[in-house]
Amino acid sequence: MRKISVFVAMMLLSVCAACAGSEYAPWLPSFLEQKTERPARPKDYDTVTLYGEVDKTMAHDVVSAIENCNKLGDPAKPIMLYINSPGGYVDPGSLIVDAMISSKRPVYTVNVELAASMAAIIHQYGAKRFILRHAVDMFHDESGAEEGYVKHMASRIAITQRKFTDLESNAAKRIGITLDALREHESSEWWLMGQDAVDDKVADAIIEARDFPAPDK
Repeated sequence: MRKISVFVAMMLLSVCAACAGSEYAPWLPSFLEQKTERPARPKDYDTVTLYGEVDKTMAHDVVSAIENCNKLGDPAKPIMLYINSPGGYVDPGSLIVDAMISSKRPVYTVNVELAASMAAIIHQYGAKRFILRHAVDMFHDESGAEEGYVKHMASRIAITQRKFTDLESNAAKRIGITLDALREHESSEWWLMGQDAVDDKVADAIIEARDFPAPDK
C-alpha cells in the first residue's frame, strides 16, 4: 500500500503566542525563570503550575503534582492550578483534565498570563476559574498535521475529534453558550482579557496579585 502524507485539521495545536513571566505577582513561579518548560513541583502541596506547551511530559508532571497534592496537602483547601500556556496537544490535555476531575480536592484554575487553545479548555475545567486582570484567554479552531496511511489517519482523527468535541462541549457549558456558538467564536479566534473573560463567563472572577497566598519560604 502506498504511503502518503496528508495535512488534516485535527487536534494538534499550533499556537505561536509568547509566554512571558507574570509581572503582576513576582513571587509566582515565573515562566522565564524556569530553565525548562516543565511545571514546578508544589512547594506547599496546594499549588501546581502548568507553564509552557501542553505535551506528554508536561501532562505527566502536572498529573503527578495533583496526585501529590491529594496525598500530602490540606484536604480542606482547594488545589490552585496556575496556567501560563500557549496550548498544545489534545491527548496530554485530556489527561490533565481527567486528573482534575478525579481529584478528591477541588482544583481551581488561575490564568496568570495566557491560557490559549488547549490551555483555555483546561482553564474551563477549574471548579472555580480565576484570571489576572491583564491575563488573556484565547480559543481557536484546532489545527495540525498527520502523516501515514489514509485509513489509519482517518481512524486516529475520528477518535481525537470525539475527544476534543467532548472537551469543547464542557467548555461551552461552563461558559453558558452552545457548542455551535463556541465554535463560531473559535473560527475567528476569541481573545478575552481579564474583565472581558468575566463578562463573557469564561472566568468566574478577576483575582489580584494581593489575593494570592504567599508561598511558604
